[in-house]
Amino acid sequence: MPSTHPSPNALTVQSPSEPEYFPSLFSFEQYMLSPSPLPPALPLRSRPTSSEPAGKLVICHDMAGNYPKDQWAPMWSFPWWSKADVFIYFSHYRVGSPPRAWINAGHRQGCQVLGVLIFEPGNGEEDQYRLFLTPQKTLETKYADLLVELARQRGFDGWLVNLELRYYSHVSLLVKWLEYLTTRARHILGEKSCIMWFDSITTWGWRSHQNTLTHLNAPFFQAANMLHTNYWYTPSKIRAAETYLSGPGGRLAQDVAFGIDMWGRRTFKGGGYRACLALDEIRPQGRKFSTSLFAPAWLWESGELYPASGNTRQDWWDRETLFWVGRSTPVEEERNLKRLNTDKSKQLQKGERFQPISRYFPPKPLALPVGTTFSLGLGESFNVHGERVLDSPWSDHELVAPLPGSAMPASLGRDMSTGTVALLTGEVVEDPELAWFGAHCFRLSLPEDVEGGRGRYFAPLFPVVCDGEGEGCVLVAEVTWTTGTCTPPSPSPSHLMGWSASASDTPLSTECVPVSSRDGKVQWNKTTTVFPNLQGLVNFGIVVDFGQPGALFLGAVHIRRAVLFPPIGQTPAYVTPRLYCDSPRFSFSDGEDCGVFTWRTRMGTPPEASRSEEEPVLREITVSVHGFDASSERLCWGTTSLDCWGFSWTELEARRTLQELEEKGGWVEITVRLIDWSGYWLEGARCALRVLLMGRKVLDDSFNEFNERDRIVI
Repeated sequence: MPSTHPSPNALTVQSPSEPEYFPSLFSFEQYMLSPSPLPPALPLRSRPTSSEPAGKLVICHDMAGNYPKDQWAPMWSFPWWSKADVFIYFSHYRVGSPPRAWINAGHRQGCQVLGVLIFEPGNGEEDQYRLFLTPQKTLETKYADLLVELARQRGFDGWLVNLELRYYSHVSLLVKWLEYLTTRARHILGEKSCIMWFDSITTWGWRSHQNTLTHLNAPFFQAANMLHTNYWYTPSKIRAAETYLSGPGGRLAQDVAFGIDMWGRRTFKGGGYRACLALDEIRPQGRKFSTSLFAPAWLWESGELYPASGNTRQDWWDRETLFWVGRSTPVEEERNLKRLNTDKSKQLQKGERFQPISRYFPPKPLALPVGTTFSLGLGESFNVHGERVLDSPWSDHELVAPLPGSAMPASLGRDMSTGTVALLTGEVVEDPELAWFGAHCFRLSLPEDVEGGRGRYFAPLFPVVCDGEGEGCVLVAEVTWTTGTCTPPSPSPSHLMGWSASASDTPLSTECVPVSSRDGKVQWNKTTTVFPNLQGLVNFGIVVDFGQPGALFLGAVHIRRAVLFPPIGQTPAYVTPRLYCDSPRFSFSDGEDCGVFTWRTRMGTPPEASRSEEEPVLREITVSVHGFDASSERLCWGTTSLDCWGFSWTELEARRTLQELEEKGGWVEITVRLIDWSGYWLEGARCALRVLLMGRKVLDDSFNEFNERDRIVI
């Protein structure tokens, strides 16, 4: 989570943690005898489903072995969750659990997240048969049960099983073990569980990559939910899998994922920016086969893509967006490909055409509620509510927010007067002066040479499936935006007029209000439009007046269902549940200069609200020293999605500060505030506790601001 960096005169953040991986089955079993899990990750959000099955996109993330210590050294992040169906957090440890932050990021956007069970030559022989055989050479299910239990405790969805040892005997029992694991996962984790088998061991017992689906690996495929093939296939092997599935009792083609190694390494068509050529053969929208992109962080790690001076955040983002969403025109795409794809082994040859991943896997429609701050989960500074709270690098994969699927690399804008269409350039930019929350915002602009001239345009942003449920409900769409100036919105070059939707229903109301910001460097505004309770697939977008050259910067978007109260016919108020925190506690660690601050985050639902949708919130913690002269100074700051936060005061300078403070009658105040997923501090949701850290004492004067009778009214 974003937090202040360790320094001699500050407190040191110590986030609660749990073992992320286990090097052996023995260490895994020992931990599971008395686990100490954190609260489970967010549940997997449902995605609107299509009646016509199509190939899935699997992401197998392997970057430098994974589990990097990148909290204050941001590297690669994965912002394309809306395109992916399954995400595998790959590692080379025997049992690798996905970190909680990655699970939350994936689940928030409806993507399954898997861990890895792996056996590799030179690091697995001692556990080879212990996994599935008892000493009596019968089926052992203990470790299958433990794997499912770990997934349940931590809230992820299953496992990639990757057995790469040279030879296995008792293969029939190995197949039964895999079948048991799949059945057990379905029973405990639910229908959305996933057990994926990597194409390695055959029915003969030998490690022999088939690079497709054959009779030699079909029993493992039938025992699992999905098959992840090796990377060395050919067009004939893809056709062979097609033929095999067409036989009696065949499974769906989407259950077979053909692997593409982004580094190349004998992969079909070479990986990198040539991955699209492999996808042309796999045809996820035609043949319906799935695809697994292995090591997409190649776009950050590859030395062939960057000059000797190394990569920058913008260098990476330019290459990342080219690979995933391309550019707004073919000419621009080709020009960027020549400039950015400097890996000589992955150049496209004459007659070969580059296509971004989004052409094969367009973003899935979202389900309500929708909230985003356009965060990439990393940055060089951190803003909350448009105000700078951290001026140093940070990384937190949990804060990766949905990106506008209908607006990258461009939004197909429609002139509201003439009906003519123009490409409105859309891009995520990092700018500490223009970030509402985190480090990024979304810039929308009309090219100067646009055909048809300037005017008011409808710019689609997000496709959303609205179920129409909830009698007496309305849909509330909010966007926080700025033109990058400190002037009010009306005289600005570009002006956001309100929300619109592809549905025919006319909005009930639209209101634009300025949003206060202490620094006052730019004027933020919030435009709120209320729609009737829409139903079906709705392309939500904004109406922008591009009367003069200039760009619009979006800081946050929130689309949600709200209760209409009182009944229609009287003055309406749109009510949403109220989140708050209370019951602050602080526990000192025995014999150590550290402790843990805990509290409870709750929802105060107004009695009139017949239906509520609890949304996750971020907790912001500030630890500051206070003296009787009304002075205060921040000692540390951070965020978390848990209701607990730890820190230590072991640094000598920090201890001196605390000692002098307490000798003069001062104290330390620990405050927690709630931030919604639009980057707003929630009013009346704060609670605090006063402590003496050197005196190891909790003072009595804690407080919280919430009033149960309060409700949010738009």
